[in-house]
Parts: sequence; structure tokens; C-alpha cells
Amino acid sequence: MNKKFLLIAMSALFLLTCATSCNNGKSANDKNGTEEINENEGKDDALVENAEDDAIIRDFITNMYENKLYYDEDFLKAHCTAKMLQYLKDQYEYDGDGYAGYRFRTSAQDDKPGAEDIKDKVLNITKDSEGWYHYTFTDGGWHGENKIKVRVENGEVMVDELERVYDEPLEEYNRKEEISETDSSMIDPFYFSGKRDHQFRIANTQTIPDVGNNQYAVSWYVDTVEWDFDPQTNHIYSKIEFKKGDAVLASFYDDDGWSYIGVENSKAKMFKSFRIDSDHTAVVFRGGIYADGVSNLTVFVLSGNEVKVVFNKLYDFDKIGNGKVFFKYDGGKSGCLNFIGGHISIFSNDYPTGKIIF
Repeated sequence: MNKKFLLIAMSALFLLTCATSCNNGKSANDKNGTEEINENEGKDDALVENAEDDAIIRDFITNMYENKLYYDEDFLKAHCTAKMLQYLKDQYEYDGDGYAGYRFRTSAQDDKPGAEDIKDKVLNITKDSEGWYHYTFTDGGWHGENKIKVRVENGEVMVDELERVYDEPLEEYNRKEEISETDSSMIDPFYFSGKRDHQFRIANTQTIPDVGNNQYAVSWYVDTVEWDFDPQTNHIYSKIEFKKGDAVLASFYDDDGWSYIGVENSKAKMFKSFRIDSDHTAVVFRGGIYADGVSNLTVFVLSGNEVKVVFNKLYDFDKIGNGKVFFKYDGGKSGCLNFIGGHISIFSNDYPTGKIIF
């Protein structure tokens, strides 16, 4: 009887212990599960918030740029931090006080030639690993890329930093500045004696093709004191004149003169022109041809209302082909001037790998 009671008591104690252990285990697991769910829910909320902020920022960039809101001082004050406003003040380039809102675009002063109809538009927006938002855009036909650091406060975007990444018009300006520096070693002075009497008579005028709707032309003159004017017997011209319409842009003189460079369509050609880029045209002349001696090779560059000499050497003209003018010099050496690739370069025995001269 006592043994039976003891067995029953022990069994009850065992069942109670098991039940308690199971309940404790379930409670612990439930607690861990709840914590894990809450933690994930927090992460999800953060992701949702970040995604919403990202969308707000992208819409802000597009709206600001395409509607030129960066020129609106009230807009800048509402959406720039104190640090950013101070930066825009420091960058302001004009008289008086103001904000350099134009820093949100490129440095272009004018539309890109031939692209005037392209609208100012944001092309792409990306975010880098450091939190910068990069936006690429068109600006009067030019391309640019800027990056900004921003934050969202109560649903409003605040710009804290701005940097230009790519500025096409500035790159183009720097490129032209670099190649527009002429090499003085490539320019021998013209031979012209101011002590002599000179009387010039015009021989002919030819239009420079493919430049300014045919409004540019070159006239060449005979020095009648030095040479017979008869065009059938004389082909030495001591004065060259560049014109735009009726206006004379520049005149150049050389007592050794220039001669015809060749024949084109059964007509004598005084010069050969090459389009370097949209703003610059090279005009090549062959120096005066004499029975004893080598003639000069002269290259002028025409841009807008300016004409400059970029090459004048005692190089004997040989031929023209494929954007190049070939020459011979120093009793057996040879080379060419290359007008392809947006600049003028020389290749010769002295410059086997080439040298940019303009």
C-alpha cells in the first residue's frame, strides 16, 4: 500500500516536472521568436523609409534641374543647409551679393553649336557608396555630371554639398586653349622690306569653302613694282588678304610671295582649306616658286573674325591627299602636315612620332 502510493507520487512528480520543462521551453522560444520578428520589422521599416527618401530625392533633383529652380533664391534658402548656402555665396562671381545657383549646371555661357534645340534634361541619377547622388544631364546641348549630398528632413530635401564631376563646355574650352598655343619654332618670319616701294594690284579672289555660308574669302595681290602684273607670265603674289563679306580681317605680306598650290576642276587654286573643328579652319598656301630654290609652306588658321599664322617653314610643297599636305625639305627629307583629328600636327624625319603645332 505504501509502495503503491510511493510509485503513484513519483509518477505524478515526473509528469509535473516534464510539463514545467516543456512550458518553460515554449516560453523561451516564443520570446526569441517575438524578438526576431520585431527586429525584422524594424529593418523593413528602415528599408521602406530609405526607399521613400530615395524616391523623394530623385524627384527633387529632376524637378530642381529641369525647371531651373536653382536660380530661385527662395528655393535655395528652403532646400540648402547653412553650409551649402555659404558655399554658393563664396562661388558667386558677379558684383553684389548672391548665390551661385548656376553651379548646379555646367559652366556653359552659350548653347552648344548645332544642339540648340536639345532641352535641358536629367538623363540619369545614381547613388554611390559614399552617399553622393550623381546626376547626368544636358545643358543647352552640352553634357554634364554633378554630385550632391542631401538629407530628407520632415519630407523636405536639404542639399549639403555639391561638386561638378564632368563639365563638357569647360573640357572643350581647355582643349582649345591647349591646342591654340602655337609653336613659335614652326613660324619663320615673312620676308618683307618696308624700305622698298610697294604697289599692289588685286589678281583674284576665291571663297573659302565650307566656312560661314561662303562669306569668307581670300584675295591675293601682285606687287607691281617688283613683278609684272600679267597673270599669264607672273604667278608670284606678295599680299594675301582674308575677308568676311566686304570687311578685311587680316592682310599678310611677303616679298618672296606665294604661288598657286595646284589645279582643281581645271582651275588654278591659290590655297587649300581644311576644317579642323566647328570653330577653326586651316588655310594652306604654297610659297613663291622660283627656278632656283625651295618655296615656303604657310598655314593660317581662321576662327570667327581672327586669322593667325601657325606654320611658315622653308618646306617645298609636294602633294595633297587624305587630309594631309606632303612636303620635302633639307635636300631629301620628307614629311606631312596632318589636319585630321581636331588639330594640326607635323610628321617628318625630325618628328617621326608626330608633334601637335595647333
